[in-house]
This record gives sequence, structure tokens and C-alpha cells, in this order.
Amino acid sequence: MHDDTHDHDKGLEHDLKTLAGMTDRRQLLRWMAGAALLPLVGCGGTGGSSECATIPEETAGPYPGDGSNGPNALVLAGIVRNDIRSSIAGSTGTAEGVPLTVKLPLVNGNDSCGPLAGYAIYLWHCDRDGKYSMYNLTSQNDLRGVQETDSEGTVTFTTIFPGCYSGLKEGCAHDG
Repeated sequence: MHDDTHDHDKGLEHDLKTLAGMTDRRQLLRWMAGAALLPLVGCGGTGGSSECATIPEETAGPYPGDGSNGPNALVLAGIVRNDIRSSIAGSTGTAEGVPLTVKLPLVNGNDSCGPLAGYAIYLWHCDRDGKYSMYNLTSQNDLRGVQETDSEGTVTFTTIFPGCYSGLKEGCAHDG
């Protein structure tokens, strides 16, 4: 049985409106800017390095599911979550594969690599066979999720190790 009374199950738009009611305009603008932050910035190395490395600006990648070229996962109930292996909002399917934890830090490259807390991060990727939910697998919307960075500027997703997708030339043992 599914209980529709939980606020966490009403989609990203509802969450952003709720957050807006709980905070001031400046904080809301930071969150909205974080949702569309390009290029992303991350700290290099694990030895406490104070240098930041900017990730080069690129396209959103194949099959973003953000409404820019078809389906929009960002409006789905339950999209804000840390475990992205299962489908949400009435869709079925759970991605099978080797479990993977993805921990992403987001830092301010203009401010001594200080953590960026309160930014929305949208993560999506293909399944172990190189297929994308909502596109190749139209009845599924798994392997997609949004989280807000914590006070350390970090999000952690539970997912599976992705396979190679059609069009990726380097590093694939098969052609999708």
C-alpha cells in the first residue's frame, strides 16, 4: 500500500516550493543556481588538497530526463532520494547489477574550495546493459534521483555500476 500523504513524495517542484517557504530569498536563489550549476567544481585528490579542479562544461549527456529532450523525471513524486535503484511514481522496475555508492562533493572554486551546502544535484545514468530509463526502458524511471548537498557540500547516492551505452567509443568491452 502506498501512502500519498508524505511531503517527500510529491516531486522536486513541491520540494523547492516547500524549501522556499522555509528560507529567505537569497538561500532559495542559491539552491536554484545550484540545480543548474555549470561547470561543476570538485576538489582534486584525497590528501586534503586546497586546490580545486573545474570540471569542463559539457552537454547534459545522453537521455537526461530533465524535460530538455523529452521526458522529465524532475517532476516525479519521489525523485528526491538517495537510493536510485528502483523506479518511482507508479513506474515499475529495479536496476539489477553490482552495487555502487557515489559520493559527490560540491565546492566553491572561487572561495578556497569551500563546501557548497544546500545545492540540488541531479544524478542519472544507464543500467548495466547501457539502457536508460524513460528512453530505452520507457516503463521505468530508475537510476535517476535528486539530493540536496549537506553542510559539507556532499551528496551520496546508492546505485549500481553502469554499463556502456551506445555511442560511447572508449572503455567499452561491447557495443551496447
